[in-house]
Amino acid sequence: MAKVLSKSTLSIGQGVAPGVLPGVDTFDLVGNVSALSGPSFSKDEIEHTDMDSTAKEFFGDLANPGEISVTLNKNFGDVGQDAARDDAQAQTQRNIRVIRIDPADDSVLETVDFVGEVMEWTEDATQGSAMTATCRIKISGAVTFV
Repeated sequence: MAKVLSKSTLSIGQGVAPGVLPGVDTFDLVGNVSALSGPSFSKDEIEHTDMDSTAKEFFGDLANPGEISVTLNKNFGDVGQDAARDDAQAQTQRNIRVIRIDPADDSVLETVDFVGEVMEWTEDATQGSAMTATCRIKISGAVTFV
């Protein structure tokens, strides 16, 4: 197993999805990301037991790609942070791109593209520490890994 250290970038598309495809969208980098988790895939179970069954029978429902959660150091004037905050106040779905990077040489390990909507944006200003923000982006539809 290869050792992989954590380094990722998050970008938000300028176009309104799904009208603008990820490949032709222009993305704003969200600066100062300190933690990023997700996507978090899950499936519900659908029971299909019938009178001929000898035990309960199940199959998986459609995949739910879940969401991503982001923690960042607040940077006033950061275009990507401003876009995420503004989208939390609107019902706007955008193309979202996460790029996983090899910190040893900054090469791209994986690109993750999906349509998402910022559902939460919380800023935290605690005395004696850096101002932070947390963000939750709900994924809508399929996730593409390249």
